[in-house]
Amino acid sequence: MDLIQELPLDINFENVLTITEKIQAHSMFNRLGGCSLQSRTSVPYPWKLFDGIGALGDYPIDINETSFNEINDEFKNTEFEKIINHFKLYRSRLNLLKAKSNYSIHTDKGWRLHLPIHTNKQCRFYYSKYEKEFHLEAGKFYKVYVGTPHTFFNSSNDKRIHFVATII
Repeated sequence: MDLIQELPLDINFENVLTITEKIQAHSMFNRLGGCSLQSRTSVPYPWKLFDGIGALGDYPIDINETSFNEINDEFKNTEFEKIINHFKLYRSRLNLLKAKSNYSIHTDKGWRLHLPIHTNKQCRFYYSKYEKEFHLEAGKFYKVYVGTPHTFFNSSNDKRIHFVATII
């Protein structure tokens, strides 16, 4: 099985960068490590922008990936909505990983779509079971298998921002 596969889709990456820069202006984006592009319909604004960025295990048992299916207003009629609709995505979010940091090694279910937005060669996706690491290039789409132990580390002096979403 290929752990990471590049997927084709032609988008206006400059538009993605512009929207991402506007979102970064919110201090909550930096404090909480990202924001949600899709949320649950029952969540009021402004909490919609942070619904789903944490671990799914932090939610009640009846909440799953497909519960996060409403595109938040800030992302409607943008390249992000085009991406969500094209790949039929759920629980899409912008993840910020600060300089010199990493996620714990963990296992999720299934596949995620990644679009690196702000990255560099010192940002690496790592599979501990296979002792393999990958750099995902900015502006390219990747289907990433997350059903095996993995992490992401940023050993650079700059932030890393990825668009991440669940593929069902």
